[in-house]
Amino acid sequence: MLQIAEWEIKAQLAKAQLWLAEGTDWGRLQAVGRCLHWLQDETAPQYFYRAVQAYPTPLRWTIRDYLTVGNLYRLAGAHNQAHTHFTHAYHQIPPILESEDLYDMQFAIMCYYFLGYDLEASTLTQRMQIINSQFETLALHVGRLAHARQTHDVTEAQSVAKAIATDIRTTRAWLASNGGPDLWDWYELAYQLVEELTEGNGNGDITSPLTAMSPVTWQAEQWVVIEENGGYQLFQADTAGDMVEGVFRRVHVFDTEARANAHITLLQVNYHMAHELDDEWNPAEMEQLQREIDALKQRSHKKEL
Repeated sequence: MLQIAEWEIKAQLAKAQLWLAEGTDWGRLQAVGRCLHWLQDETAPQYFYRAVQAYPTPLRWTIRDYLTVGNLYRLAGAHNQAHTHFTHAYHQIPPILESEDLYDMQFAIMCYYFLGYDLEASTLTQRMQIINSQFETLALHVGRLAHARQTHDVTEAQSVAKAIATDIRTTRAWLASNGGPDLWDWYELAYQLVEELTEGNGNGDITSPLTAMSPVTWQAEQWVVIEENGGYQLFQADTAGDMVEGVFRRVHVFDTEARANAHITLLQVNYHMAHELDDEWNPAEMEQLQREIDALKQRSHKKEL
């Protein structure tokens, strides 16, 4: 289970509030709302309502527009308004299916899920993979989640939640990301489904932030890599110390500088693969890159403390 620590949420909330102070557009409003939502703050809905009011009126509403606004209403707890917007999105699906536009298909899958059309969501997911098996999208998780709900498969729902958690860690998805439904939305929805299928006997309340976490410790002269906010800090410790990890901060401890640097290179390669790979990479290039990654993993094997 990926459970975010309270201090991490508050740190992101502080950044979102500073961002909001510079301008009150819908993206900044919903960013603050998302942080407050995960802090279970009762003021969170008002930020989502304000985000809806500030959402720019498109010349032509697309399925993504309806899905985005519907999701904001969902987060605000306004289920009737959310359902109305998801229904508007649903009415845009037929031409998408006819054109086989993969970009819009992913939103159609999400729309199906929100409206409870699980068979349609899982079927469209399979169709999308037949059209292009290399197309990677969050909607693939949504299709699996729909199938889990349709078949009452707790194991599958848990597997989807774990896969989304891995994506959150790999891409360092910001909790207050703009738009949506995003990784954090679907992670929460996946665990809500787990709780529903197990009648409340799942893995706990993921929206209840952790208040205490065990720190990672190091000794004098060891090398420490702190991975945070898309960057890396490397230093050799003068004395023994420790630091608390979180979803957005990882701490790695090594006995040698060479292993620490190799690990940083590995992190950079993994980040590049998660964010920048496209269809232009041929199989030979991918195979060579994987060999380099495997070699880096051997070099950066860290000491377990």
